[in-house]
Amino acid sequence: MIHHCIRFTVKPGISEEEKPLVGKFISFDITDDPDPEGGARIAETHQRRYGTRPEIAELVSGLAEYTGSAAPGKHGR
Repeated sequence: MIHHCIRFTVKPGISEEEKPLVGKFISFDITDDPDPEGGARIAETHQRRYGTRPEIAELVSGLAEYTGSAAPGKHGR
């Protein structure tokens, strides 16, 4: 979630032509941790990323469809 490969398309000054060609995005979280709070911790990690990287939150919020934990903007639950 915080690896540079995940956010490589979001750069300061990115033009509309350079934005990813994604309209529908579905993410899911996988863990082998038996802790029932694991999903909540993963969602908190997503929320921190969206909170500290507004350009990523804006990019994801602008997608036509997004499903995933802690979805930002209009996709949030």
